[in-house]
Amino acid sequence: MKKSSITPISSDTQLLLNHVYQGCQMGMDSVHRLVQRTQDDQTRDLLLDLAHEHRRIMSLAAEGLRPYRTAPEDLSAFDRMRTRLVSMQAHGPKTKRRISQTLILGSRMALRSLMRDLRKYPLAQNSSQQLVGELIELEKRTLREGIRMAKKAS
Repeated sequence: MKKSSITPISSDTQLLLNHVYQGCQMGMDSVHRLVQRTQDDQTRDLLLDLAHEHRRIMSLAAEGLRPYRTAPEDLSAFDRMRTRLVSMQAHGPKTKRRISQTLILGSRMALRSLMRDLRKYPLAQNSSQQLVGELIELEKRTLREGIRMAKKAS
C-alpha cells in the first residue's frame, strides 16, 4: 500500500489561513471600492499599494493551504455585505475625509478579528501565525494612513 505524501494540516492552521485569506479579500474589496471614489492621485496610489499588499498576503495564505490540497474559502454573503456597508461610508461630500474614516474603521475591525484569531487558533503552525503578523502590520499601516488622511482633511 502506497503512503500518502500529503502532510495532514491541523484544523487550527487551516482555519487561521482561511481567515487570513478572507480578511485579505475583504480588504481588497473595500480598497477597490474606495479607489473608484477618489479623484486624488496620491490617495489612489496609496489605496492601490494597500490592495497590492493584501493580494500578496492572500496569495501566501492560499499557497500555505496548497500542499495540504485544501482550497481557501471565499467570503460568506454576510461578510461581503459587511464589507460593502463599511465602504459605502465613502459616498457623498468630503470624499477624502470619508475615505480616511472608512480606512480607519475597516482596519480596526480587521485588527480585532486578527487578534481574536491568534488567540482562537493557538495550535496553528508558526508560518501561518507569522502570516497573520504580516497582515496585522499591514492593517496597522492602513490605520496610520487613515488617521493621517483624516488629519489632513480636517
